[in-house]
Amino acid sequence: MKRPQPLMPFALLLLLAPAPRAQTPATRAAAAAPTRLQQADALYSQRLDPRKLDESMGIWEALLRSEPSNFEAAWKLALASYFKGAHASEKSLRRAIFLKGVQAAQKAIAAAPDRAEGWYWRGVLNGSYAREKGVFKSLSMLKPIREDFEKAARVDPSVNRGGPDRALGRYYFEVPGFLGGSKEESLTHLKRALAYDETETLTHLFLGDTYASLGRFVDARREYQTVLDAPVQPDWAAEDKENKGKADAALKKLEGK
Repeated sequence: MKRPQPLMPFALLLLLAPAPRAQTPATRAAAAAPTRLQQADALYSQRLDPRKLDESMGIWEALLRSEPSNFEAAWKLALASYFKGAHASEKSLRRAIFLKGVQAAQKAIAAAPDRAEGWYWRGVLNGSYAREKGVFKSLSMLKPIREDFEKAARVDPSVNRGGPDRALGRYYFEVPGFLGGSKEESLTHLKRALAYDETETLTHLFLGDTYASLGRFVDARREYQTVLDAPVQPDWAAEDKENKGKADAALKKLEGK
């Protein structure tokens, strides 16, 4: 029988273990450097500056060229495309940007069909494109748009602060009744969206519009005033300030009603 070998002292094991590499200033800087996605997010937070917006979109586009299944880059490019398109001055340019965003949203769906962002933003962008064309020139798009929002609501109704129900609420508001629109259905979805964020200014703005269309002016004023009184969310400051301006204009139109 072989004699058992003595255990190596723990102190000797430590001496024999490879020493950790000392971090140089260069390696420390590399470890702390923001990723490309983080850089794009930081630029997008300054999206009111068109150059910053374009830079953020450029990073997401570059990431998708090298990684077509990069879900984060895809849905964020779709989001940014909506913002840029909504603020473009020419109709033809808005259409082109929205269609480009649709392509990004489709990549997000392909990369992660079990996530809501791709479905939601594809519906938003196609809806924005259809609005530019006009409802009667976009009849074939109505059902797919609604189905994208419904899919997003089934997957994750909380995405974009109740976005799927908010989008459905606006869909039913804008589509004529004989094509499936319904002001009551609009109210149902918009109220449901508030369950995910009671301070979301766009939901309250849309509620005000729907109430006003129904002649419920007291309710409409309440919703518009809620937009004006709501705190500005740091991540959505650009949108919140824009919504406050629209609510103020809407309140003035209701004077005397």
